[in-house]
Amino acid sequence: MYSANCSNGLTVGHYGPDYVLYNRKVLNRESATVWKTQTAPENIIIKVRPVPHGAPMTTEAVQHDRLIALAVGGERTIARMRLVVILFIFMIPLFQALRRHPILDAEILIGLGATSLALAIALTILVVAPRIGNRTWFSYLTSLTDVTLVTGALVAFLVLSAPHSAVNSKVVWEIYLLAIGATALRPRHGIVIITTLAAIAEYLSIVLYASLHWNLNDPALFSPFPYGMFDWGTQIGRMALMASAGLLAIVLARRTTHLARLAGRDALTGASSRTFFQLRLHEEIQRAQRYRRPLVLALLDVDNLKQINDRLGHELGDVALVRVVETLRNGLRASDGVFRYGGDEIAVLMPESTQAEAEKRLKRIATRIRSQPLEDLPLTVSVGVANCPHDANVGDSLLRVADRRLYAAKRGGRNRIVGTEEPDWTPAGIGR
Repeated sequence: MYSANCSNGLTVGHYGPDYVLYNRKVLNRESATVWKTQTAPENIIIKVRPVPHGAPMTTEAVQHDRLIALAVGGERTIARMRLVVILFIFMIPLFQALRRHPILDAEILIGLGATSLALAIALTILVVAPRIGNRTWFSYLTSLTDVTLVTGALVAFLVLSAPHSAVNSKVVWEIYLLAIGATALRPRHGIVIITTLAAIAEYLSIVLYASLHWNLNDPALFSPFPYGMFDWGTQIGRMALMASAGLLAIVLARRTTHLARLAGRDALTGASSRTFFQLRLHEEIQRAQRYRRPLVLALLDVDNLKQINDRLGHELGDVALVRVVETLRNGLRASDGVFRYGGDEIAVLMPESTQAEAEKRLKRIATRIRSQPLEDLPLTVSVGVANCPHDANVGDSLLRVADRRLYAAKRGGRNRIVGTEEPDWTPAGIGR
């Protein structure tokens, strides 16, 4: 069922899972979020929000953003990078400590302590990241943790009455730029903005406290100024650099997201690509195993596509593929995924669906496809269906089962759905 709001404010009723009744007219769905009348001259647009059934459902856009996060690398890749960077930074105070031993100044001790703490936190994040995955709140938390660790190291200098080490740091402050730059690996602009603003605000607080609490340019207190004298121009320049790093990270994140979207979409049909299918399959199998929930994989093959290309031309062959994908997307839930798997093969992932529910839904979709022939040639599909965990609980194995059943459907005469190893060919076909 769907809850709907009409653009002109009129009430909209419900008519089954795939249609809406508007002023006694049944409206066909044309996309996951927009339905239109097929009779009105201007087409009254009705926006539809799927009502969750069972587990929370996500829109295709949200799914795609999640897949982009996986393609870019995800939190696990960032966690590894964080650990490597902190290990390199840890070497700086460690080398200084070994060189100056046994005389160690406050900056070296603070550097060792801060980087040791950062190393422990980085290891913890690396351990928990695979379990949490690419959750938005986790991305915000880890990004803010990165800049706060830098702030903590600078605050330690203030506690030890070494304000110039805090406001004129030649090593620690630069790590702010690394923390801001790392946010570009996440395809969410909000994380970049929040992290940059947090870094600037925290550093500004340190500078304000130091300038108000001490006379930073008093020779009697701080001469010979090994870190240089305090200058507001330098501090404003540093914060401008932090803002510039944030802007650059936003541009990189936007560019990465754009390129990932181009790589993740099939140009002809608009379905997600095979690369994204592999990512989503791995993710959904992990989720199905973790929460012990069902997952169905279906492989569809457009029957006699070569014959359509030969008799009607490749343009109508393309039309056939587009029509099949559109019918699939219109007939599936928002949480399901449609992917261009091969030349004439389409993959469908249906989380939170049992085999029986999936086959019922696919049969209804296949009947709709059959009702849209191309000139004098019928348009039909053969379907192989497999489910996790009954058939397999590994992506490659699940694919092999679905592919074997797809081949069985084609061998059995096409225009049919096979969901078992020994299919019952009665009644023959779909919608006959």
